[in-house]
Amino acid sequence: MKGDDVLTVVGTGGGKSLTYLLPAVISEKTTFVIAPTKSLIDDIIDSCGRLKISSCKFTGDIPKEVQESQLLNLPKFKVVVVTPEMLEEGELINALYQLIEKEKLERIVFDEAHTIVSWGNTFRPVYKQVCEKLANIIVPKLLLSATVTGKLEAELKTIFSALTVLRTSVFRENLFLEVKERTNKFYDEVKDFILEHKNESGIIYCVLPKDVATVHAELLKRGVESVKYHGQLSEDVRVSNHTKWFNDECHVIVANSSFGMGIDKKDVRYIIHARMPTSLEEYYQQCGRAGRDKLPSKCILFYSYGDKNALVKLFQREADPRKTQCNVVTEVL
Repeated sequence: MKGDDVLTVVGTGGGKSLTYLLPAVISEKTTFVIAPTKSLIDDIIDSCGRLKISSCKFTGDIPKEVQESQLLNLPKFKVVVVTPEMLEEGELINALYQLIEKEKLERIVFDEAHTIVSWGNTFRPVYKQVCEKLANIIVPKLLLSATVTGKLEAELKTIFSALTVLRTSVFRENLFLEVKERTNKFYDEVKDFILEHKNESGIIYCVLPKDVATVHAELLKRGVESVKYHGQLSEDVRVSNHTKWFNDECHVIVANSSFGMGIDKKDVRYIIHARMPTSLEEYYQQCGRAGRDKLPSKCILFYSYGDKNALVKLFQREADPRKTQCNVVTEVL
């Protein structure tokens, strides 16, 4: 509210979105929110709808005529949510500068700010480049995350030079973590667990889209109804499956990391990791989907020693900066 540039590190479910939605309600100006995934953007738009905050979104799959209409009416929206790529060039970034010139921009919010570094240094360089450009704009900036290590904080400060850092505990006392070796009875174990927690919401996380498809199919063979979510599915299918799960029409969703940040269903009772996630930050983020109503919830990670080799191969196929993460995985395991 004072207009400082702030990095806020708050545990999952800690109410980070209120730090910019509340000022947006009070202010007559527009707040720009940069979010890294479509699922997170949709969740922010849904939150705005529930709070009666006028909002719109700009993503690559929004029809051109809809984008043009929103651009014409941009000052009328309290919250504008965008992917970083939409601000790389073109009409939207020009519209943002016009809001600044007319003193109609309240602040720029960078949601899940840790991904500026972790993704911007690897497979999504445009993300970091856009943030470096926006860092020099003289309007209040707010960076939000639940998983910013000291190293990530230092790198964010090289981009945003005048950051005030606010941290709270990220410990979630209502989450109970369990690690189990994955055996050839894995699918039966998962089926039994789900049946023991019938009518409770849960998420099963996989690393790759093909793993999502496999787990979904194996559960179906065993009579367990579930829906699936990953980036290779069409927008209509993703939205439909998310809605079914969110509204308790189906209690189990099988997904990869594209279904993580910003998923705000309060009564998720369990998280199951079918394999080791790609990082500790990802593991924390995904576990953080559980127990947002503060009630006891379980997080079960199934691992095998083959997971190490699979992750190392995955990192080696990607850009050179991932070698650092590859080395970390090798050292830890």
